[in-house]
Amino acid sequence: DYEKVLQLNPNYEYILGKVLHCKMFLSDWNNFDLTAKKIDSSIKNGFKTIDPFSYLGIIDDPETARKASETFVKYEFNNNVKNQILIKDKITKPKIAYFSADFYDHPTLHLMMDVFKNHDKSKFDFFGFSFGPDKKDNWSNEVKNYFLKYMELNKTSDNDIIKISRNLKIDIAVDLKGYTINNRSSIFLNRAAPIQINYLGYPGTTAIQNMDYIIADETIIPDENFKFYSEKVLHLPDCYQANMRKRKVSAIELKRSQFGLPENGVVYCSFNNNYKITPHMFYAWLDILKKVDGSVLWILKTNDIAAVNLKKQAEIKGINPKRIVFADYLKNDEHLKRLSLADLCLDTFPYNAHTTASDVLRMGVPLITLAGNSFASRVAASILKNLNMENLITYSLEDYEALAIDLGLHSDKLKKIKKNLNDYLPKSSLFDSIKFTHNLENLYSKLLNI
Repeated sequence: DYEKVLQLNPNYEYILGKVLHCKMFLSDWNNFDLTAKKIDSSIKNGFKTIDPFSYLGIIDDPETARKASETFVKYEFNNNVKNQILIKDKITKPKIAYFSADFYDHPTLHLMMDVFKNHDKSKFDFFGFSFGPDKKDNWSNEVKNYFLKYMELNKTSDNDIIKISRNLKIDIAVDLKGYTINNRSSIFLNRAAPIQINYLGYPGTTAIQNMDYIIADETIIPDENFKFYSEKVLHLPDCYQANMRKRKVSAIELKRSQFGLPENGVVYCSFNNNYKITPHMFYAWLDILKKVDGSVLWILKTNDIAAVNLKKQAEIKGINPKRIVFADYLKNDEHLKRLSLADLCLDTFPYNAHTTASDVLRMGVPLITLAGNSFASRVAASILKNLNMENLITYSLEDYEALAIDLGLHSDKLKKIKKNLNDYLPKSSLFDSIKFTHNLENLYSKLLNI
């Protein structure tokens, strides 16, 4: 349908981006480079070509990503943005609200649950503003207990949510969505709170005039990249990514044979969604398979069409399609358990694994990443640095391939890296959720001058 619209009117708003993003879900890369080049050029010329989120998975360019967000704000919000300053009341006990559509079994809550649990309720009052789908599960039932007040507002208008926030005299509003699915970015256009922060959900700038800050770390947004963000950059001392100290992992004994994996061959894996897989990365993965006999690539099966297309691409490149093994969706605790069956995780680029990266590393599986310039392309590098695994960070596709091949061919090197990872995991700050929460609260205190 998108392609029909494009045929009828090539200048129809966002249509080129919708075509490419949809095709990436299907791993259909026909004319990928040409389309990406057109999109990049159109953004730079100020056209409504692609939504900001979809752009992050195509090209590693934070400057153009900011331009995409600026264009989106300009046209989608009809210049209704007013640069407002809300006067903070004399603060006695500060009120901090988290805004999200993902207070259920979702990657965002998999990262944030311990933060909500560990927050110092004697020092701050915390509020949950939920505007997502009405999903009831163990995660959503638990998280409600960690807020002074938790509100389900999916049927409440943006303006009314702003009024609720102001009436409650919220001091800091933390947007955990940005431009990801089910977002309500317009809540922050005209201020829900005197201080507004873009955090975690969207790895890029919102270009919203009233979004005051973005939380990152020195690896993800180094000082020289501040100019690519409309928000002021706040650095956390370790990794910007929140994590739970412990996750529920299934106790079921699993074998590789249950998932169609070889008992002895090297199992490379990537459990990212298909829209993060570009042809350039997939072809690099196939080159790795060519050089490492008996190895397989274990990929999350997002949909049947993508699975067929990926196997076709493997065959075209001279790889037996049986060496591409697909994993179906599982309950989260079972998914974590099966991750431990892999030998090495291959990251995507320019949109890295984020929650998936910390998941595989938590399960003792090393991850090789390619770090670029954009926020989305530097998250895995930040995670690896905080696990003392900087030797798994590469900065070119050639080095990425070479490292994956070297570890695949030399089991002794891979075993040593796995041992180092497992030895360092208990010492790392990455899963120290109490320390992370304390650092985050220190950041809030500084913003509030308390």
